Amino acid sequence: HDTHAKFILHLSAPLLLAALFTITWLASKAVSSTAKVVSKATLLIPSMDVNRVIDCYGALMNFYCVGIAALSCRLFLIYEHPNGKMSLTSAHDVVYASEEWTQMLAFGVVGILVYVVLANAGIIYILVRAPRMIRNEEFRTRWMFLFVKFQPESWWWGEVLIARGVGVNLILAFVSDGFLQCLFLAILLVAYACATADRRPWNYTEGSGVNFFDLLSTLTLLVFACLSA
Repeated sequence: HDTHAKFILHLSAPLLLAALFTITWLASKAVSSTAKVVSKATLLIPSMDVNRVIDCYGALMNFYCVGIAALSCRLFLIYEHPNGKMSLTSAHDVVYASEEWTQMLAFGVVGILVYVVLANAGIIYILVRAPRMIRNEEFRTRWMFLFVKFQPESWWWGEVLIARGVGVNLILAFVSDGFLQCLFLAILLVAYACATADRRPWNYTEGSGVNFFDLLSTLTLLVFACLSA
């Protein structure tokens, strides 16, 4: 039950964080309005810009959606006991396909639908609108987290990063053979590396260099893993 509760808590984290951001923004508006009334407009305390609040929250969630996918995919990372039953590698007390696992699976599916599918559909919609709306200051401020790290011609690259992260988790969850895992991961990362080398999407040279060496080291480890699998 502790595992079940922790799982639900982790899935609820984005909603709790959204509530915290909303409360903070509302509090800033209340303080601003109160100060204006009490001082008879002589003391002006600006409230938080809602577009910047959304941008800050979006920047956090832009990374968290991959974590949600990883968390939900853990439900399929299992190992077999000598008696034939299977348990989760991340929670040995949870038996695969048991009632508790099924309940966790229901929450996991909801998490993937909300945080991964719907969230990414929203991001794609924003990215499609971006070329027409980018001159709008409110639009730029609200969705800055999607564009600020990338070159103007590669404004959509953030979605590629998310797709790569989700792909890695899907391979680890649904491919059980170690050699095939390494092979598919290598194919995915090589494809990403080639696309990165071609597009050079990062807004700063250091980002491209760090990304390249990160991919190179990961691929090197995968090659050794394939050879030893």
